[in-house]
Amino acid sequence: MLKKKFKSFAKINLFLNVGKKINKTGLHNIQSLVCLINLFDEIKIYKSKSKKDKIKFTGKFSDNVSLRKNTITDTLSLLRKRGIVDLNTKYNILVKKKIPVFSGLGGGSSNAAFLVKNLIQKKKLVNNKSLFSKNVGSDLKLFFGSNQIF
Repeated sequence: MLKKKFKSFAKINLFLNVGKKINKTGLHNIQSLVCLINLFDEIKIYKSKSKKDKIKFTGKFSDNVSLRKNTITDTLSLLRKRGIVDLNTKYNILVKKKIPVFSGLGGGSSNAAFLVKNLIQKKKLVNNKSLFSKNVGSDLKLFFGSNQIF
């Protein structure tokens, strides 16, 4: 039975330059220098025999997280849709939010990236990094860094 507990670290922008809008997406072109900081959410993942995933957010900053649509539910959905994770495997996921929500510290993206890194094999991660960045959040690339040591 899969049981994992890990830290999902925050990032901070050391500088941010917002450029012109990209016509196709409506997003802005940005230049930024970021680094990971010693602030993190704690995530526990357990395989479940239940018929549904059970995702729970606790902690000081959990009130502003939507239970229906968040980076954890979006990521699980994408993993299943692409056949990367078995459709029938269900999970109990507990996220203790220590990173303030909507603070620009990348908490949601970090949660998604660390979930992916802990649920799929390294080879599948390498082949699908851009998929997650496009569909869940562009700053996931930072949290997929191969030389991170935690």
